[in-house]
Amino acid sequence: MAAKTQTLRFERSIAAPINQVYQAFTNSVSLREWLSDSAEFQAKQDGVVCLYWYDGRFVVGRYTKLEKDKLVRMNWQSSFGPQSEQMVQVDFKKNGDQTALTLAHSGLEAGENGQEDIASIKKDWESSLDNLKSVLETGIDQRLFKRPMIGILIDRLINAEIASKEGLPVDHGLELSGVIDGMGAAELSMGDGTIITSLNDIKITNYQDISEAIGNKQAGDVVSATYYMNGQEHQGELKLSARPQAEVPATPQGLAESATQIYGKINDKLDELFQGASAQAAELKPAVDEWSAREVVAHLIAHEQHLAYWGAALERAKGRVSYSANSHQLVAAIANAYPNMAALREGLEQAQKQNVAFLAGLPVEFVARKGSYHRLAQNFLEENKHHAKGHFDQIVAALENAKESIAG
Repeated sequence: MAAKTQTLRFERSIAAPINQVYQAFTNSVSLREWLSDSAEFQAKQDGVVCLYWYDGRFVVGRYTKLEKDKLVRMNWQSSFGPQSEQMVQVDFKKNGDQTALTLAHSGLEAGENGQEDIASIKKDWESSLDNLKSVLETGIDQRLFKRPMIGILIDRLINAEIASKEGLPVDHGLELSGVIDGMGAAELSMGDGTIITSLNDIKITNYQDISEAIGNKQAGDVVSATYYMNGQEHQGELKLSARPQAEVPATPQGLAESATQIYGKINDKLDELFQGASAQAAELKPAVDEWSAREVVAHLIAHEQHLAYWGAALERAKGRVSYSANSHQLVAAIANAYPNMAALREGLEQAQKQNVAFLAGLPVEFVARKGSYHRLAQNFLEENKHHAKGHFDQIVAALENAKESIAG
């Protein structure tokens, strides 16, 4: 006897053009903005669908029917919940200035053991569709802004090979390149070179462990932390912070002006930090595996270059751009490409000017994609500001170490 199955149905009215709502189910960039952490698919008849979440869950299937701005139908199987082949059909209908969306998820095994799984899937769809509405109407991804922060800038993951080679006190953990002022990590005096080995009693061996440690927490909650500074183990209570939101200008010109102001403050601070520093001091590394002050500026150039390529890919709604600005080889290459500190600083300002010009020229069609536009603005404004601030202490420490070495 065939197992009994159940169908879940959901409806939403979304104040967004019907083509944008349709695209949210047929474009990998748009779908990642509200549903999964990763998405790869071919939006065509019998095209492959693959959705992935950082907690290890995934969905694999195919598009079985596509009618532009009218209907999307997919058959899939998931790594979680009922293991039967399931069908998801989404219907779209224009209703004045709204788009009416109806989603039916069928083929769910409704036996005694399936009810808990089905209830979980129902809850997931409810929150995901609410997030879709938020992203398309306001640009805000609720998953991101409800997620708490510990306020760190990540350098690399530590493993046994790295620990053995460099004589580190631990063979696992997350090494920091800096922290964000006013957040939990800074309150515990963490900084450049700190290695976090556990959070909330969860051993940190990969990036997913961080999500597991704080994924069900909220801003204001406190978790235990074990970390190493200068070879010594420390333990403390780390307070989780709310994610800061940048005020997103309504126009590309306004966005470019806001970015220009942030860049101006970053450059003024760099002027202050390097005032009186010799070329020799700027070039000396605190340790073999650490950046010199000059290389930190080279990293800021690499970061601006990444923002340019990432922003262009987002604007075109194409693929992903991996973050490579932490590559020691890339940072060294950029630093060595400039003859002196003045030229390196000029290179940073040129990269900033290029990004300002990119922002000012964003097409109106992209601005209308509120989820993508908000993501881009957040990264160029609030995230970029905190990224630079997190490296200022690194520059100070590198210069102080260099001065001591030169004097000694």
